[in-house]
Amino acid sequence: MEMTGSWELKGKPLSQQFISYAHAYLGASRDQCARMREKQIAFVWENAVVLMLLATHSAELFLKGAILAINPDQRLPGHDLGELTALFNALAGKKAPKFDNPFKSELPELGQATLQELRESETPQSILYRYPADRYGIEWPGCYALDLLGFSQILGHLEKSYAAIEARI
Repeated sequence: MEMTGSWELKGKPLSQQFISYAHAYLGASRDQCARMREKQIAFVWENAVVLMLLATHSAELFLKGAILAINPDQRLPGHDLGELTALFNALAGKKAPKFDNPFKSELPELGQATLQELRESETPQSILYRYPADRYGIEWPGCYALDLLGFSQILGHLEKSYAAIEARI
């Protein structure tokens, strides 16, 4: 019997545990993406959201690990990638390259007040990609899509970003 367990990470710094999980989630996302490109699994929305959830969760875990690597006593925010990105970039200063969040919403033609209002009403990606509707059974507002080739490039960018940041923290 082949077995693995949580004991493999016990005692390691929490920052390292978060980063290890981040790499595992990114690897799973890359595998899912490759299977979709190679037509081993259907290129349908329910498979696409799994791919995106794995990637966004990877970024969340990586940022949390990188933040703790810089400041082990830092209180971590929730699941908001924008908030985590801002906190990491502020703490990293010149010590490490800035993290460029590839999952942010960009609508530059809107005014700041309108953009802030939209962001506050946005469904967090950690929820949006996990469930087809809210707790009341109401489907998420908006229309979402995935460009497989473009997303594959985002995954490559994440991998390079992680390596560059890890080399400096």
